[in-house]
Amino acid sequence: PSGSSASKLRLYALGRHQKDMPVPWGPVGPRKRIPEVAERAITIKQLRDIRIFIQRLTKTELLKHTSEHSKQDGTFGQPITWKNINSYQITDEVIKKAIPFVDPDGERDPAGSSRRWYSWVEFVATKPQPATMMF
Repeated sequence: PSGSSASKLRLYALGRHQKDMPVPWGPVGPRKRIPEVAERAITIKQLRDIRIFIQRLTKTELLKHTSEHSKQDGTFGQPITWKNINSYQITDEVIKKAIPFVDPDGERDPAGSSRRWYSWVEFVATKPQPATMMF
């Protein structure tokens, strides 16, 4: 299948296996926007949850290369391994796909701001999370 349809198939498979594979977000549906960037701190538990989720995706080979860059370098469609995953792949292949999959109507802020979608913290948090430490 093409890149877009392959991605949709993987997300469908992920959705099908949601009962088998714990996910680091709550129920499907709209999320609460956190307007203040300083209140979008990620907790250690949330970091661990996404790490475990990504480890499971790589171990089961559900996470695959789908970017334009992967088409050019010949890795398109190949599994991404835990040993070789990088922050770009986490962003493009996990975060930017999971959010619209779980909340397809979340692209536009209901409050009318021009910001599109939302951050991972807004996706997994139930309320604002001000930072207590920054590094």
